[in-house]
Amino acid sequence: MSKTSVDINPNILKWARIRARYDEHSLAKKVGVGSDTYLKWESGESKPSLRQLFNITRKLNQPLQIFFMSEPPDEPEALAEMRRLPGSQVGSETPEFAAQIHLVMERRDIALRLYTELAKVPPKLELTFDLHDNPEKVAASVRDAIDVNITKQASWENYYDAIREWRSALEAIGVLVFQIPDVGMDEMRGFSFALQPLPIIGVNIQDAPPGRIFTLFHEFTHILLKESVLDSGGQDWYQTNNGFEVERFCNEVAGAILIPVEDIFAQAKKLVKSERETWNDPEVISLSKRYRVSRAVIIRRLRSLQLISRNSFNDLSEKYDVFEPRQPGGGGNPYANKIAHLGTLIPNLAFQAYYGERLTTSDLSLLLGLKAEHLGKLEQKVTGFTYGFLGG
Repeated sequence: MSKTSVDINPNILKWARIRARYDEHSLAKKVGVGSDTYLKWESGESKPSLRQLFNITRKLNQPLQIFFMSEPPDEPEALAEMRRLPGSQVGSETPEFAAQIHLVMERRDIALRLYTELAKVPPKLELTFDLHDNPEKVAASVRDAIDVNITKQASWENYYDAIREWRSALEAIGVLVFQIPDVGMDEMRGFSFALQPLPIIGVNIQDAPPGRIFTLFHEFTHILLKESVLDSGGQDWYQTNNGFEVERFCNEVAGAILIPVEDIFAQAKKLVKSERETWNDPEVISLSKRYRVSRAVIIRRLRSLQLISRNSFNDLSEKYDVFEPRQPGGGGNPYANKIAHLGTLIPNLAFQAYYGERLTTSDLSLLLGLKAEHLGKLEQKVTGFTYGFLGG
């Protein structure tokens, strides 16, 4: 390939770098050139070769043609729209996190376009609350809206079933839920974009399943409050004794959604537990399995309802308030992994658009990130059956 320089717009190069949250020296290293060489590209003193430009497009996740535009595209700065907890500021994000935020926003745009292609109206989340509402009443309204009763919840065999079921229930009312890879827990445990229609929730896939489940409804409560927010990986954000009114409310609602008040009182009665009782490990573990939440969430819920003594709570919290990352596995089923990252709403819409002759096989393959011969297996995983990809 020729080493002839390419006359790109240096202002676009700088914009794309900042958008991707790289500094000049880090991007130079990623592209494989010295910092001095890269700085000359941004200043306009010299130009990259075509090969170098191709490398830049891959690192910054931008199409080639954008570097020849006269002005950067007019787009909202998604990362700037999120409220941050103290210690996390706009501009401090890693490139990996910035890339994931841009990706989920693109996926939302895809979902909206698919609804348009299908001549359908995306569901609009009708629920909305404020900090003055009773968390127990908010939780009851949410469970009614997503149509999950305690009998169904208690039937789930494991935490992964619980994640899938809760996620599907939220997708059914028009919430996009993405499990985010490649981002450290110290940077992000969860985030939400309170957009309408199709608000977005992201949870860190590095978190243990019980943590992801709680984060899911903590972030959903932010959406109910019409808040876009980034919750960092600090170990105390999910506790109810921090000083932040909004965070405390979101925690209380999430706990009340996952552990319905009537049922937890009924379970306590079965265990012959009354107000401010001492609880032991087997009892807490049994409740943790029933509701598919962490033991830390169980004892905080018990404490909020005055079902556990302060001393017992303090003793147990020393053991339970420890972050447990997801245990590494062997990679798992690639189609299950695809759904874990992408959800089921977008694939469902995509297959509908394909059968409605709104998408070609190539379009579908590109949109879902799979070769055509593998689409049938994903369709089977998403919908339970296969129509047009019997050989997949």
